[in-house]
Amino acid sequence: MARFICSNCGKSCASKLELFNHKKQRCKTKTCPDCRTSFTRVRELTTHLKNREKLTCNHCGETACNSQQWLRHLNTHKPVPETIPNLNQIIYGRTGFEICSGYKQTIKNHINLIKTDYRKSKYKEITNTKISYGFTYDHLYEILKRIYRNQENAFKVNTGFGFVLFNTVDNIFKYYYVSNNQLLFQNAISISCEKDLQKFIAKIINLDLATNYYLKKPSSGWVLAGLPNVEIHITYLPHSPIGALWNYPIIYRNDAPSSV
Repeated sequence: MARFICSNCGKSCASKLELFNHKKQRCKTKTCPDCRTSFTRVRELTTHLKNREKLTCNHCGETACNSQQWLRHLNTHKPVPETIPNLNQIIYGRTGFEICSGYKQTIKNHINLIKTDYRKSKYKEITNTKISYGFTYDHLYEILKRIYRNQENAFKVNTGFGFVLFNTVDNIFKYYYVSNNQLLFQNAISISCEKDLQKFIAKIINLDLATNYYLKKPSSGWVLAGLPNVEIHITYLPHSPIGALWNYPIIYRNDAPSSV
């Protein structure tokens, strides 16, 4: 039976009418005019606006509403070394939940959002890759290099992970798909040459995904159970030729964890 997924909160509805009523009555997204964070309830947005600090970056004029957003943005301005450190660092290590029947059932219920997939439109493309524990920054970098190799023009890139949380009180699992609100960077990063791609992966490493900010836990009772997929969003810049080519052949890894 086909299911219809709310693009705001991920709720699964049995029909288009149920999805329409859900969005109309319960899931009207409200967005902060400064940091563009979206909220499903007006009172949440009101609280956010009341408590915001409104910090402005001296480098680019970007606005943040709290210290967490501010630190996240400052990471995008960190200098990048000639070599990329910590590429072999594991992003997703074994959590122990992978063997639980509830975890396996959650993955099965959302397999259409998790499975390896590729979608392309006139202006953008999305590469979704199913992964498992043992996935490293180097594995992610290889995927990015493969995408770079296939581009004829410069592009903007952003990425995010789907994740599963476990509630230690109610003993339930919940999957959160990759949405625009859960991408790693508030603004996509422009890529026109190999150096730009190196800077991009270095920025991701600087975010320290092991204790990442994008896992929006509903409460302290939720813990990370797994990262089953990673999505890479590409927006085309058709009038900007891509820069330096790779001066060595791309090696497509066959040892990257690619399934749960």
